[in-house]
Amino acid sequence: MYPLVKLRTVDGVATATGDLAHHSGSHLPESGAVGTETTGGWSWDGATFELRTDRYGYLPFYHHHDPSTGALTISDAPQRVAASIPGMEFDPLGAGVLCRAGFMVGDRTLYRGVHRVPAGSVLRWSREGLSIEDAPGSVHPDSPGSPEDALDGWIDRFRVAIDRTRPADDGFLMPLSGGRDSRMMLLELLSLGTPPREVVTIGSRGNADVRLARTIARRSGLPMREVGPSRSTWLEAERIRHSRCGYEAVEHAWLLPLWSELLRGGHGWYDGLGCGSVLRNPLNTRRMHDLLGTGALDQWCRELFALTSVVPSGWLERISRDSPVPIAGEPEVVEFVSKELASHLDRPNPITSFTFHNWGRRSIALNPFGLCRASRGIRVPYMDPDLVDWSLSIPAGWSTTPDLQTRACHRLFPEYDDLPFELPRATNRNRRPGPVVRLRGSLQRRRFFDREGACFRSLHRQAADNRGDPGAFKAVNLMTHLVLADSTLRPVPEPG
Repeated sequence: MYPLVKLRTVDGVATATGDLAHHSGSHLPESGAVGTETTGGWSWDGATFELRTDRYGYLPFYHHHDPSTGALTISDAPQRVAASIPGMEFDPLGAGVLCRAGFMVGDRTLYRGVHRVPAGSVLRWSREGLSIEDAPGSVHPDSPGSPEDALDGWIDRFRVAIDRTRPADDGFLMPLSGGRDSRMMLLELLSLGTPPREVVTIGSRGNADVRLARTIARRSGLPMREVGPSRSTWLEAERIRHSRCGYEAVEHAWLLPLWSELLRGGHGWYDGLGCGSVLRNPLNTRRMHDLLGTGALDQWCRELFALTSVVPSGWLERISRDSPVPIAGEPEVVEFVSKELASHLDRPNPITSFTFHNWGRRSIALNPFGLCRASRGIRVPYMDPDLVDWSLSIPAGWSTTPDLQTRACHRLFPEYDDLPFELPRATNRNRRPGPVVRLRGSLQRRRFFDREGACFRSLHRQAADNRGDPGAFKAVNLMTHLVLADSTLRPVPEPG
């Protein structure tokens, strides 16, 4: 499933073994707009290896370079690279960032010396050595002159982005929630006379997203399919999502049934990945901007961890003591994240720049491009370069209360103004399984932590005895993540 290529120089001759060519991302053959696709890949011509990443680095590519031998290993999964390097160890700082922020930062991974290939770059290797250069890109000097100009420019670029990715027929699907991203994509496609084959949603019948999606589909006259719970067992689902996400994301599990359904049908679909959430995310608040304004980067990082927390700090302290994967302490993690944050301080909105290039790139993007890497028909109009660059050029003070995308949605589709984006008394995202299934899952978790995850046996039983504590649920997720990540560097037993 995960391609890998190894490059070596033997007696002065460059050699390559493994997958000598690979391509990934969204491939839209009918699109006539150059540069709007999120694609990347590598090739080997017998003397030179070349890997090109997409403009924003949202496609996962990883490399390990041994400076003493010049050897290079490349894959689209970091654990595949790590497992192929003798003596590979975990990177405590990478694990520390993941366990506190919930996503990777910069180009670091869980493994020492294994790095994400930088965004918008060209990596070349030959017998002369390794080079990583920025790919030549177009310049986007435009920036808004006022809040209204920002809104008008965003709307114009959004409509162009949808038109650029418009399919030639109606053989595509539209995953739909109550949110802005999917709603705006669907309604703009309808205005262009390009309806999807059907809309698809996931969740319990009383869930706010499902109820809103049902209303939008009914008004639009479109058939709607509601995806049920996963047929996989708890452990099967955990192994699938962690492996496909390179053990770099602790979210995404609840969406697995949706992606499985979409992949099973073989149809392309639209995904809201990209700048739709740039101006509308939990970090883009006055409080967080005030911390940046006073230079309190350390405190900013700690409040980031509180907002995106994988587990409360009390649970993390206990998990760190028993973890098979070493986890760096908070001071070291804060220092590292502060440096990455500082590199965005010259942007019009440092917070949206930080989240787009880190949270979006290293975690959210794994939803379509990790879990659904087999598909080439995923359309991501919110990754259109003109729309992304415009979004990132909007000053912080113009992006909230109300947020720009909400205003854009109301202006473009006033006939849907009466439909909110959230509803009260929302239930769980997915349908709650029956008592037999819940009991089976509970027993499976207990067996897992009695055997493979025995290092956390005592802590898991404490969490199981505190089911009403949200922190306990998060703790079980993180412990599972660390145990499964640890297995990637364990030696495989010889058969027999």
